[in-house]
Amino acid sequence: MKSQYNICYLSYDGIVDPLGQSQILPYILNLKKNREFNFTIISFEKKVNQNKILALKQKLKREKINWSPLNYIKNPPVLS
Repeated sequence: MKSQYNICYLSYDGIVDPLGQSQILPYILNLKKNREFNFTIISFEKKVNQNKILALKQKLKREKINWSPLNYIKNPPVLS
C-alpha cells in the first residue's frame, strides 16, 4: 500500500501569470501523475486574469488539484 502525501504549494506568483504557466503548473502536474501526491495550491492572482482563473480552476478540478487563488495586493509593501 502506497502512502499519500499532502502537499500545499504556496506561491506569491500567480499560477495564471507567465511564470506560473511555464514553470509552476507543469511541475505540479508532472508530480501529480504520481498518485502518492495530493496537492493544494495557494497563489496570489492579479485581477486582470479573472477569465483565465475560471478556466484554470476547471482544469485543476479535473486533475483533482485543490486551488485557492487569493487576490494579489501591492500594498502595504511589508505584506507584498
